[in-house]
Amino acid sequence: MNNELEERNMKKEAQIIALANQKGGVGKTTTCHVLAYGLADQGCKVLTIDTDPQCNLTESFNLDGDMEGTVYQLFRREKEVEDCICRINANIDLLPGSLSMAGSDMEFSFAGREYLLKEALEPIKEDYDFILVDTPPTLGIITINTLAVADGIVIPVKASKYSVQGLSQLLQTIRLVQGYYNKNLAITGVLVTQHEGRSNIRKGIKAALDKLMDAQGIRVFDSVIRNGVAIEEAQYRQTNPLTERPKASVTEDYRAFVAEFLQNI
Repeated sequence: MNNELEERNMKKEAQIIALANQKGGVGKTTTCHVLAYGLADQGCKVLTIDTDPQCNLTESFNLDGDMEGTVYQLFRREKEVEDCICRINANIDLLPGSLSMAGSDMEFSFAGREYLLKEALEPIKEDYDFILVDTPPTLGIITINTLAVADGIVIPVKASKYSVQGLSQLLQTIRLVQGYYNKNLAITGVLVTQHEGRSNIRKGIKAALDKLMDAQGIRVFDSVIRNGVAIEEAQYRQTNPLTERPKASVTEDYRAFVAEFLQNI
């Protein structure tokens, strides 16, 4: 892992990673939260951005979802990005979310609205190793903004029939963004979450997902996140989710994912 970090440190600008899926309840925010801590534990400087109006990522860091400086003020061009960032610890910063982002599709209806986040982040891209963006469970203008600025996208997905079926719509949106707004956007990988490995049905769905993604040249991470409460408990206590209960199966799974992510970024 040290070699990956050394190569990362040689690059001048942050790697911007979107965590996206229009399906809710797939572990998207949790994955963003844990990945931030995992990268920070490896010495990376990380900015997390909460663009979801539900503000769950912001609350995971024990902050309120309607602070004075949030991603909403950034989209409205009322504040500079440096004035909205909150320090979480030595290696993690947060750009908080806002409930006001719920009306974004109607409010931000002018030409060039797809690049609001890209413009806002330009001054700080050299300040971080990674910028992780948690997106809402929709494919509206907020998610388009995120994909327009992202270098890569991690797609958390449950090993369930409907979650896998919903991937096709997200992949269509990604292709649209690649064609019109960001030709360099890459799919970093699909991460299976909340997995019940003992279920034959889930095993079958996971195998079908692997086959479907392989046919399209899309990586499915070898790491699979099993069900477990250890990460949720750490979020409730606002502690490092990778050290709260280090031997829990879900913690081990996420630690393996962080290592695999760094190897393939």
